[in-house]
Amino acid sequence: MAAMVLCPSCDVYYSRVVVLVQKDEQHLPRKFFTPCALLHTGWWLEAERNTVKVFQESSPSVANITTSRLANVGLSMNPVEIPRGTGSAFVWDKEGHIVTNYHVVMDGNRARITLSDASTWDGEVVGVAKNKDLAVLKIKAPSAKLKPIAVGTSQVLSSRIGYQHDSL
Repeated sequence: MAAMVLCPSCDVYYSRVVVLVQKDEQHLPRKFFTPCALLHTGWWLEAERNTVKVFQESSPSVANITTSRLANVGLSMNPVEIPRGTGSAFVWDKEGHIVTNYHVVMDGNRARITLSDASTWDGEVVGVAKNKDLAVLKIKAPSAKLKPIAVGTSQVLSSRIGYQHDSL
């Protein structure tokens, strides 16, 4: 089992850390850096800083979905819950809409959504687009527990990567 290291910058435990050793000196003690601590060393490139920033801002919006199906096995009249799918999702809005892939929910008749705070909620499929592999579920969680993902526009993205977007 990997050792856990507490990041002094964010009070999060990490199982993986970066080890930096200077090349000129062979007998230096190794320095261990957590991802957050590396941000403050100036060691990472700007693109890496941006990736970590996007992760830190988006991760509270990420959820996990597990689906199952109630079925009678053999001649038994007692239904058994059979696992069907699992996948990632994200919180769309404060009303409890959760977006995931259709293939995660297609074989199940029950869905459980676990939010980033580890709370778990029953979900109901309210819409699907099979040809786009998208599904929308709804949970009845308090709005204070829901952290919607930041949504951008293709026009803003296009301007950042140098692509000229023609409006229709």
